[in-house]
Amino acid sequence: MSFTLDTVEELGVPEVLFWTISACGFLNYVHYRQLIGKRVIRLSKGIDMEIKNNAKREKVERLVRELIKGEKGKDMKKKAVEWERKVEAMAVNPDGSSYRNLDKIIQFLCTPRA
Repeated sequence: MSFTLDTVEELGVPEVLFWTISACGFLNYVHYRQLIGKRVIRLSKGIDMEIKNNAKREKVERLVRELIKGEKGKDMKKKAVEWERKVEAMAVNPDGSSYRNLDKIIQFLCTPRA
């Protein structure tokens, strides 16, 4: 919790702030500059929809209906689930990068300093 920063500074003790975000949020932060100015958001090949400048209500409605009920929407959902499984296998299992990175932080914080 960030409100603890003032207290730990006053006491002179170390603090680690740990925030978690969704994979989607993380990818948005990573690719933020590429996403600005493009109503296209591409997370991976085949998981995107495009609305060009001056999109009309009817066009947006068609795209949303396609996303919810259409074949492209079904394909996108299938690919998103596939990516979710890949991310989970790579990052959040006990041998994944998230666990390894958390272990590194814990080891660093628990190592006595001179």
